[in-house]
Amino acid sequence: MSEHRWYAIQTTAGHENKVRSLIQRRITDDPRPEAEKPIRQALVPTQEVVEIKNGKKVNVERKIYPGYVLVEMVLN
Repeated sequence: MSEHRWYAIQTTAGHENKVRSLIQRRITDDPRPEAEKPIRQALVPTQEVVEIKNGKKVNVERKIYPGYVLVEMVLN
């Protein structure tokens, strides 16, 4: 089988997690063994940031690349 590589999929901003979960469901539903699956994983890259809101520190996850989902797969 070919080599898996990382690809960026452009999505509508704000829909990254929905796209990631649909790809993840496709990976889970694939009956092939892990080594033979063309898609390995899908990620929405985020970074944890501390913000101050109303005088309190709040941990917030920010998207590093808004509007993109990263997918490790074999392009066919």
